[in-house]
Order: sequence, then structure tokens, then C-alpha cells
Amino acid sequence: MKPILSFLIICSLFSSCDCKDVDQINISEWSIPDSVKLNDNVKFMFQSEATNGCWGDLHISFKKTKEYNYSAEAIGTKTCCACICPAVMVYQDTLIDFRPTSTGMYLFRIWENPKLSIIDTMIVE
Repeated sequence: MKPILSFLIICSLFSSCDCKDVDQINISEWSIPDSVKLNDNVKFMFQSEATNGCWGDLHISFKKTKEYNYSAEAIGTKTCCACICPAVMVYQDTLIDFRPTSTGMYLFRIWENPKLSIIDTMIVE
């Protein structure tokens, strides 16, 4: 018991929980309809996830990259406590309002994790 207590005390002395690190995290689920009508109000659902309780402020960055092309990635803020992070998954559901103003095929690059993206499509009639 004494070595564990000593380890925790040393960690608390040398690590500051004031530091914050913003980084890309995983998108575990999303929902984009296959087809919609022109000017329909559409809601996209995204679920972001982080691997431990040091993560917070999870949100989706949804950007237009060029005409008919969009990108979605999950971003989170990790508190830099080097020693102790609660062993729980952290989730955040996000709804994005989208209204297509042109007909055609829209491409959405969904970043499942920092190294893997998936292209999802939506036809606007």
C-alpha cells in the first residue's frame, strides 16, 4: 500500500492538471440519409467518443471543403493529468442541421478516427 501512495503523491507533485490538449477523437456512429429533396431541412446525427474520463468538451467539426463535399471530425479536450484518468468512456451526441440548396450527389468524409475516414453519400433530388 505504501508504494502506491508514494507513487500517487509523486505524480501529483510532477503533473499539472491545468494543461489542456485539444485533439481529434473517434466518431463511433453517424446517420446521414441516403436521399433527400432539394431545400429539405435535414438533421445529421454524430456520436463522438473518447477513451477515458480525462476527455471533455467533445464536439463535431463539420465543414464544407468544396462544392458538394463536406468533412466531419470529432474533437475533444484532454486534461493533462499524467497519472490518473477515470477508466470510463466519454460520449457526446451531436445533431447538425443541413439544408441542401443544389441537386446532385453530396460527399461526406467522416473521420472515424484520426487515421481512418469513410465517405458517405447523399443524393439530393
